[in-house]
Amino acid sequence: MDYRQKANRGEYIPAFFEMYLKIDGEIDLNKLSERDFSLFFHEYIHFLQDITTTYGLTTCYAYGEYVQSVVNDIYAKGKQAFEVPYIYDDNKDNIRLNEQVQDVTLGDWDTNIKTLDNVRVSVENFELKFGKEQNLPSIPAVCIQANEDDIISFGASAIKESIAYIMERHCCREYEESDDFPYSSAEKVASAIFPEFGQRILNVLALADCSLMFSNPGHVFVDMLYQFRDKKYNPEKAQDIYSQLGNAKVNTDIKLFDFFEGIANEARKKLKSYYRVPEHPELHEAYQGWVDTVIDKALYLRKHNPSYLLDIIADSPASTSGLFTQIVNDLGTPMMKNKQKDYYTVKPQGIAGWNVEVLKSVHQIYKILHDGNFQCSLYPWCVRSFNEHPEEGLNPTEDKCLHTPWVRASEAELCPLGLLWKNWNLASYYPQKKQ
Repeated sequence: MDYRQKANRGEYIPAFFEMYLKIDGEIDLNKLSERDFSLFFHEYIHFLQDITTTYGLTTCYAYGEYVQSVVNDIYAKGKQAFEVPYIYDDNKDNIRLNEQVQDVTLGDWDTNIKTLDNVRVSVENFELKFGKEQNLPSIPAVCIQANEDDIISFGASAIKESIAYIMERHCCREYEESDDFPYSSAEKVASAIFPEFGQRILNVLALADCSLMFSNPGHVFVDMLYQFRDKKYNPEKAQDIYSQLGNAKVNTDIKLFDFFEGIANEARKKLKSYYRVPEHPELHEAYQGWVDTVIDKALYLRKHNPSYLLDIIADSPASTSGLFTQIVNDLGTPMMKNKQKDYYTVKPQGIAGWNVEVLKSVHQIYKILHDGNFQCSLYPWCVRSFNEHPEEGLNPTEDKCLHTPWVRASEAELCPLGLLWKNWNLASYYPQKKQ
């Protein structure tokens, strides 16, 4: 599933660290208008959700599991041609179960419903087709009934957008107003269950952020709201809600932050596995070092300051915030694409070389394998690169890059996708679309 967090003028691609900003020309964070900066800020919050929450890191891990499993399956079958979309009939390597759990826990994220009035909340058990063999026959899913007859699944996607929109409203001088769904859905759900709690927006933010530290954020968010309502717990300081995390456990006996660190390190391994050249480690050192920097900094940020989002608000506006600037300097940025399809990045301080760009190629290969999408989205980028540096001999062509991009793995000058295709020992294999 090619899942994206969408905003009015931009979008973010979870697990692959890429954002699209509807901005003309160069993306220079020091020169953006207040309105454009708010767009960047909103999408950057999604990047932080990828790397400082259990749910985000689990998503990174799950995509890596799919890619690794499929590539190994291609090797095992030994046939030059393989069919795409590459979807297993069974639950090989837990891939199908992982995808179904992700679908359910994400909830709705691409819907035409804009307003949420007269909200009613219910929780239903959703049966998992491949869950019984893993002792997970079903998981709870949150349903919203609104506007009399609209039914929406409320999950991690809506929660992430709600957080980003609250942050945008509190931290940016100018921002675009957005629809109730998904951008104010957490506030609407909170107000429906516990009206007094819903009126304290930062409490909603804190609970939403805490819920992303669990594997089923929508259910955790709603379950905690019911508990808070019954206990009449509605703290004046939103930081107090984060104190609940210190005592929380998952799987009955694992401390939450220990579990979070374990997932972070599993995601680290998957991210590193995308580009590794054992016989020439100097080729992958920059990328591997970047992965360590991002994961280590993200772990430190969440474990030592769980309520860091509230600190960013306290230091607003974000465009002049020393704290937010330091976070960007420490972590760098995702790939940032403008309206002209030019790409920009800010590297973490002290980091150079080819790093976050690797994930752009990984995402493209994922789309080939999982979706059967052969049109390489790197093509405009490679064309501009070739026009600026023809001596490098990259020479992208529509015939190859938009129809059979994997053939670039057999050429002398390797494009970013061709480099990974060859690095993954796939040069002698090619996909065919299922009839």
